Amino acid sequence: FDPASLCKQTGACPALQHTKWEGGVFCEACVDGVLELQNIAEDTETDEMLDDLTDILCNAIQIPFCKTVIGSIVKESLSDVENLNPNITCANIGACSSVSAEEKLEVTGKVGDTCSECTMIAGEVITLLENQEVDSLIKEAI
Repeated sequence: FDPASLCKQTGACPALQHTKWEGGVFCEACVDGVLELQNIAEDTETDEMLDDLTDILCNAIQIPFCKTVIGSIVKESLSDVENLNPNITCANIGACSSVSAEEKLEVTGKVGDTCSECTMIAGEVITLLENQEVDSLIKEAI
């Protein structure tokens, strides 16, 4: 047993599932698209343009703290785009068939989503089941 396989079978880790497209042109286009989005997000001109748009929007609607709120949402969104892993992102949306072993670790490395919680819990259960003392306690209870 391994946690990632168990969680893949239960559907808790969609990035580890195979898709109907099995890579190919859809996968390549998706990865290229994510990389291009990252380039746009990292470009200082994009940042300046979004600041200008935020100013225009907030001046038009005149809501208190608009520039601060919208500005922080935009900055956080850009940061999220910059930190995307193209292969994992495209596997999650079904454009690529699967992810590599290193990327599987990245997919399951952060607690807070269903996949990582599943693999963390499954890993703990498997560790406990492999423990001879726990095994003895279970057999006694049965």
